[in-house]
Amino acid sequence: MLDVRFGLRRLIPQDFKPHCPAIKPESSGVMVECIEKKTLEVHSCDKRQKPGTEVRFSCKKYYRPSGDLPVHYEKCDSKGLWSPGVYQDFNCVPDCGISEVPKTPYILHGESTKRGQWPWHVAIYVLESNGNW
Repeated sequence: MLDVRFGLRRLIPQDFKPHCPAIKPESSGVMVECIEKKTLEVHSCDKRQKPGTEVRFSCKKYYRPSGDLPVHYEKCDSKGLWSPGVYQDFNCVPDCGISEVPKTPYILHGESTKRGQWPWHVAIYVLESNGNW
């Protein structure tokens, strides 16, 4: 229990500044990076952050934003709150069918295909009555 009869001045240091809460990704495709204001050093946001720190939300490889913006930024304000405070709305969804594996060029309708244009192939086999495919 805290005894407040003599005020809180003696308990709170004079140089006290509130810190923003830690931020962890809401979904597996979201990448969260904190950027130190003075040094521009990028680090994890899994601990409380100093005022002035910016947090960048982006999508991991093979994910894309579910909304219109490719990245979202928030800033830790002097009250210890993330501003504008809407980071929970940033979400990433899987971007299926995209591959960055080097491929052998194929020809389609007389034109060479581009890398990443055909990330997978499908074959349909029919089993004949004689047991051949």
